[in-house]
Amino acid sequence: MHPEPSPPQNETLMVTLNTHRLKLVITLAIVAIAMFTPLFQAAAQTSPFDWSFPIRIAERQEQTSEPFLVADQSGLLHLFWSPHNDGPQSLNYTQWDGRSWSEPQDIYNGTQISGPNAVVDSRGTIHLVWSDGNTIYYSQAPVKGAISAANWSIAEGIASGYQQAAILIDRQDRLYLVYPGLSSSGPAMVTSEDGGYSWSSENRISQTNSADASAN
Repeated sequence: MHPEPSPPQNETLMVTLNTHRLKLVITLAIVAIAMFTPLFQAAAQTSPFDWSFPIRIAERQEQTSEPFLVADQSGLLHLFWSPHNDGPQSLNYTQWDGRSWSEPQDIYNGTQISGPNAVVDSRGTIHLVWSDGNTIYYSQAPVKGAISAANWSIAEGIASGYQQAAILIDRQDRLYLVYPGLSSSGPAMVTSEDGGYSWSSENRISQTNSADASAN
């Protein structure tokens, strides 16, 4: 038998060179991926459009209206909302501790609940207002106990004839409750100097009558 002829030396050299080049290209690609992947991840994390997937907070199959979210100084989130239905309604509350939402609580029951609005003072008290029909109500609870409906104070009617309000707080923990006026009476405001336990008399912020308006 005749031995098989060996490939030319030049051909063997070219195959070896091509193999080394392929290994070099693969190595460079791996290094590039390792270098740039953290940069891409950092860019994605700092992007203003980087949102998490939606989380279902309440398991109930219901429509909700006007959810309101507020954060306290420790970073806890406090969420209020009302199921939207034709029957009796409830004002619901849940708290986010950075890992999960607490079990939703019905902190008030009514018939036409809307417009929850809240602030948290420096002492860790949540101050909440909402409307039920034509009355603005107020209630409060400590942050640490708010996840229990029993720790919310009895709802107090602050103003009648109004369906929406906003509550604000200043650096001295003074509370301001503002609501729209009736007809041409202009918006009105009441304040509390003692953490919501008592409220001032109503103060009209501005007042415009139809004659003044038509003259301008």
